[in-house]
Amino acid sequence: MSVALTTQSGPLAPASVCVYCAASPGNIPAHRAAAVSVGTALARAGRTLIYGGSSKGLMGIVSSSCLKAGGDVTGIIPYAMAATGDTPKFWLDVYAVNCDIFTYRFVSRGL
Repeated sequence: MSVALTTQSGPLAPASVCVYCAASPGNIPAHRAAAVSVGTALARAGRTLIYGGSSKGLMGIVSSSCLKAGGDVTGIIPYAMAATGDTPKFWLDVYAVNCDIFTYRFVSRGL
């Protein structure tokens, strides 16, 4: 089943969705399965994923699942983290920001 989002003035442009979750995989398999489901669902819905930029943990699972399903991914990562090499090599768009963690969270949600 396919759902088309429309308004009175025509089709609704696909929205971006910001996902902020753990940079560790955790101990609960259901959380990892949910991360795969979220990434896949965003791609199938035509939504762009904006996320915290890590290649590890639940964030990495969501982003790689979205890309595997044909979705678009934008990563937002502080320069200090990017310098550690903790960045996936498969992003379509990457923004490295020079800020503290509180500003980083604000920028990630506001893109």
